[in-house]
Amino acid sequence: MQCCTMCFSNTNIQSYIDEYDEIGTCDYCESEGVAVLEVSALGDYVRTCLQKGYENPSTSDVPYPLLESNVQTVMEVLDCEEDIFSEKLDWDIRTQLVSALLNESAPSYRDIAQGAVDEFIDEETEVVLKGVLYGGGDFYFHTWEGFKDLVMHGNRFFDLSENQVRVDILETFGSFFSEMEMELNEGKTLFRARKNMPSGLDILDRIEPEIGPPPANRAIGLRMNPTGISYLYLAEDIKTCKDEIKADKDETIGVGQFEIIQSLRLIDLSRVPRLKNTSIFSPDYNHELHWVRYFLKHFCEEISKPVEENHDLEYVPTQLLCEYIRFKGYDGIRYRSSLTRKDCYTLFCGQQKQGVTDCSKNAFIKDFRDWVKLVKFQQYEIKTVDIESVTTYSSTGSGRISPN
Repeated sequence: MQCCTMCFSNTNIQSYIDEYDEIGTCDYCESEGVAVLEVSALGDYVRTCLQKGYENPSTSDVPYPLLESNVQTVMEVLDCEEDIFSEKLDWDIRTQLVSALLNESAPSYRDIAQGAVDEFIDEETEVVLKGVLYGGGDFYFHTWEGFKDLVMHGNRFFDLSENQVRVDILETFGSFFSEMEMELNEGKTLFRARKNMPSGLDILDRIEPEIGPPPANRAIGLRMNPTGISYLYLAEDIKTCKDEIKADKDETIGVGQFEIIQSLRLIDLSRVPRLKNTSIFSPDYNHELHWVRYFLKHFCEEISKPVEENHDLEYVPTQLLCEYIRFKGYDGIRYRSSLTRKDCYTLFCGQQKQGVTDCSKNAFIKDFRDWVKLVKFQQYEIKTVDIESVTTYSSTGSGRISPN
C-alpha cells in the first residue's frame, strides 16, 4: 500500500515522501501521478518522530492515575495536535492510514522476542508528553530557584564557577525575548504617585521633577532598580499607582498623568507567553519548549510579588534580570501589579543626581523627560481611609499647572 504527498498538509512529511522520488497512484486519496511512498517506510519515520515528544505510559513505572489527565491517543496527537492530514482524507480514511503506518512498521516477532518494545501499537494507543511528570517543569523550577540562590548568596556580578550558571540562565531567558516584545505607543497616558509632595508647586518645570523618578543619588533599591540607579515607575490607572505607594491616613498624595512622547520597545512580563513549538516532524523540534514556560512563569510572578522583609537581598535576582533586559537594548518592562492585577511599567529612564545640571555628566540613564511629559497633576488629601478631597491641575500652553 502506498500513500502520497497529497494525503498530508505537513510539509516535513511531504518532503520526506518527495526524497524517495517515486511517482505513482495513491491507495488512500486516489491521486494519480504524485510522489508516493510505501506505508511501511513512512511508518518508520512517523514512529521516530513520535518518539521525540511522546511515550507510552504503560511502559513506564508511573502510576496511571497520575498520568490520566495528560493522556491522548496516537490518532489524537497526529490529527489534532500535529494536524498532519490534508482535507482530501475523511476521518475513516485517516484512521485506516494511521493504522497501516503503525502496523506495517511495527517490530517483528523476532525483534520483540529479543526485547524490542512496540510503544505505538495502533491508532488508539494512549501516549503522554515525555517528561510530563519528571524533569520538565521541575527542572526549570529548580533552575530559577537555583539562579536566585546563586545571585543572592553565591556570586552576583561575575560567574566564579566554570559552568557559567548565571550567564546560561540569563541567555535562556533572553532567547525568548522575541516572544515577549511589545510596543509602548506614543500618546499613551500612564500615572505615577508620590506621597507628601512639596506644596506651592504651580510651574510645570518645577512639579515635573518632583512627581517624576527620584534623582539618582536618592534612588532606593526597588524590585527593578538597584540603589543609586533611577528608573521611572508608572501604572495604567490612578488606583494602582496609589495602592503601590501604600499611603497612610493623613498623608497627601500627588498623582501625575504622563504622556508617552515617543514609541518605546518593552519586554512584556504581565502575561506568560504561550510558546509555540515546531512540529515533531520538524528537524528543529525542541521538546524543552514544553517546559520553558514554567521558567518564564516563575520570573513573571517574581517581578510582581510584594516583598515584606529583607527586600534589598530579595530584589537582587529581578534587578539583575532587568539590567540584562536593558543591556539587550529594551526601554523597559511591563508587569502585573500584585495589588490590583492591573498593568504597571518600569521604564529605564530616570533623573540625574540632585544638583547636577550638565546632562553630559550622567549619560548612563536616559532623562525621563525625553520619553514622557507631565500633562496633568492631582493632589489628594487623605482624611480617613477614603480620599475626601481632590485638587486637579492641568498643563497649559504657558507651562503652568492651573487648577481645573
